[in-house]
Amino acid sequence: MIVLADKVLFANRLARIEAALPSREAPRLVAVRLHDGGNCCPGTDMLLDFTGPRLLVVEGFGLENAEAGPNGSYVLRREEGANELGDPVVGLHAYLPGSGAPRLVRKIVEYQVASLDEDSYPGDVLADLDLRRPVVEAVGPGFFAALRRDMDVQPPIKVLADRFVVGTGCRAHDCPFAAGMFIIARKAGTAVVLHFEKETGEDGVLRYWGALDAIGPDQRAAIEGWLDSRGLDLSDAVPGAD
Repeated sequence: MIVLADKVLFANRLARIEAALPSREAPRLVAVRLHDGGNCCPGTDMLLDFTGPRLLVVEGFGLENAEAGPNGSYVLRREEGANELGDPVVGLHAYLPGSGAPRLVRKIVEYQVASLDEDSYPGDVLADLDLRRPVVEAVGPGFFAALRRDMDVQPPIKVLADRFVVGTGCRAHDCPFAAGMFIIARKAGTAVVLHFEKETGEDGVLRYWGALDAIGPDQRAAIEGWLDSRGLDLSDAVPGAD
């Protein structure tokens, strides 16, 4: 619960102050995160503007990574969905305190830089513009976002012989029926990708991309281990299409 001058502003199950500008001691803008509990629904960001004669509430905005702009304004960031490859798109909004109306200036695509260590995950690799390039080239841009979605639940990556990056994962809430795997050959700049999907009441389809017949024993062992864990056989794999 968030209370101002004995008046309840927000009475959600979970309500907390995230940040304040220019400071918590002398706030002009305050970012609040509201949540009704549970895991199924995301929280709601609220920006409270105390700079004018009355409180202004701007829904959908916070102060995370906010930057100072010209003439006393601020640049606020807000996620605006994803591009065709599944990368997050962030809108940069100019906000003049007291206006109550952020103005979209431009949109940018956010990538990340992944490290290839035991603490990295397949999603980190697939979000790195350079590391993921062999996977995008193998499956094509039209399927890449679906592959990312179907590898959302994932264990950490494995690096074989300091040369091959192995990532596996499955679709959230649908793991038995949709899963993917990739092996990136770092030196050659190529990748082998496998994807399995099974619709309710239908036979599953196991597809592959890349030179599956040219892989070495370590790569083949990794692939067969993943297939065995899902009750699949490499002989059932059919070439994928981009």
